[in-house]
Amino acid sequence: QRYIGLCENEIWAKDLEENREYLLTKTSGIYGTPSWSPNGQQLAFSNVTHCSMKSDFQGCRDIRTLNFALAKSEPQDPQILKSCKGENYSAAVWLDNQRVAFFEKSSGRESRVVALNQKTGKLEQLYQTSRFEFDSLSYSQMLNTLAVTQHNLELKASMLLLDLNDGKSELIELKPPAGYSSIVSWYFEWHP
Repeated sequence: QRYIGLCENEIWAKDLEENREYLLTKTSGIYGTPSWSPNGQQLAFSNVTHCSMKSDFQGCRDIRTLNFALAKSEPQDPQILKSCKGENYSAAVWLDNQRVAFFEKSSGRESRVVALNQKTGKLEQLYQTSRFEFDSLSYSQMLNTLAVTQHNLELKASMLLLDLNDGKSELIELKPPAGYSSIVSWYFEWHP
């Protein structure tokens, strides 16, 4: 992601062997952190649909994808995978080459982790809660497990490990070291 200005960023790729950069997105947007599909052919990310110059994000977040091979040859307009209509979607991560998991937040207090099959359009609920606000989502392909960092109304942070093999979950309270207890949102990534 490359910051352009208020309400604007672009997604770029860099070839480390050739030391060459590629602009992937044809238009600037308010793109979330991109996630690579396991085969390296696609990127998925969230996008805020509208932002005023008052730094007020007035739009909702949708989920978009980008074909990397096409974008590497010429910048592309990201395709909308899941349009936001009353919901907010964020934190897209690929589970396999067809399914993307992400957060869904409705206008009420309900938050869900869902997976969308790109080919069939089928949406599958993986986890649901009204007790927590989600912060980050990461997926371990080796373990077939999602890690969700979240916080409750008392601003206590925790991590939920969701095993996609059997649907079992484990909640781990995060106990930050002294001096970091005021931090609410923690962001994790699985080590490859």
